[in-house]
Amino acid sequence: MKRQRDTLVGTPTIIAPEAIFLVGEFGLPEENVAVLAALSSHATAQYCPDVAPPSPLVAAVVKRAKTHLGETASALPDGSVLLSPATAWHDEDGITFGTTPAIAVATAAAVFETAGQAISQRKDAIRVVAEAAHRATHEGIGVEGELAAALHGGLIEVICQRAAAPRIEALTVPAGLNLVVFQTGHPVFPAGWPSKVEQFAESDPIAYAQIVDEMVARAVRFAAELSEGNVTAAIASAGRYGHCTTLLAAAVSALPQSEPFVQAMELAKEIGGIAKTTRASNSDLGIAMFATPEAANLFARACRPPLVPLSLGLDRSGARRLDRSQTGESAVVHTPVPEIGPSSISAEAIVRNLIEDISTERTLS
Repeated sequence: MKRQRDTLVGTPTIIAPEAIFLVGEFGLPEENVAVLAALSSHATAQYCPDVAPPSPLVAAVVKRAKTHLGETASALPDGSVLLSPATAWHDEDGITFGTTPAIAVATAAAVFETAGQAISQRKDAIRVVAEAAHRATHEGIGVEGELAAALHGGLIEVICQRAAAPRIEALTVPAGLNLVVFQTGHPVFPAGWPSKVEQFAESDPIAYAQIVDEMVARAVRFAAELSEGNVTAAIASAGRYGHCTTLLAAAVSALPQSEPFVQAMELAKEIGGIAKTTRASNSDLGIAMFATPEAANLFARACRPPLVPLSLGLDRSGARRLDRSQTGESAVVHTPVPEIGPSSISAEAIVRNLIEDISTERTLS
């Protein structure tokens, strides 16, 4: 069931993609490389007068964007953004994920565009505003990679540096990389298991270091092989990274408890690809990678409930404005009603095809 509304005519409507980890999702202190993909599931924002901010994050973004714009912002009426999806999602550990970076980028870009500042010319400023607002409202959660994916689209490599801000680099999407995001219907790992990893690191630092060093090596290799266009080798490296996560889970007695996830791993292997987790928290999402579209399609068709493939593609464009000038009509935004249960992306996925269909033919580069 969906609630439908038309966005207002006259102010720009902005979409920004969500992101998913391909490797590096654990974010352990020793891990220094992660690769993320921007997905065709979007946060959508439109600046409107006399609208109250729907969340503290949006309020912080709007305030910082206007401050950054200075005198240019004086022409904007008081207001905030209409937003879809309107809520952030949390896993059972209380960790925020999913839409908040995309919301921050879409909101900042909507304010800039309404003030006459094109996204293509102000990406650095939009990133600064979105990052500062997100940091202020979600203390201790680093989302630099997700913000970069929402802004630029495609594949993003995050390189953490000691005592310095992470370095963000865009990777060329190699031909032949085929991704299938899937949902297991049940959290892959037990609740609270990252805390067990911390305890393991303290109790057996040598064994912990051996596993994590291998994870880092595989993540680094994955990024390098993507850059070289060697998709088959990159997928193999991602699979070995996933194997390391299983070893780490076994070491802390927290093996994957989702039978559908285990089935997905076996199915992907039979077809010639890999399936792995996408984050360390209590999520029911996974991602499969294949070197051919035929293999990816075969995997998707072979999934059986509660294992569900999601119709999410790779968003290559990043944050952008929906151009309604060709039709003279307002863009239609379908605001999903959140579903009840452990799902972390189901509600957002409802809008993915509708927004993607609109944006494919009516965007500004």
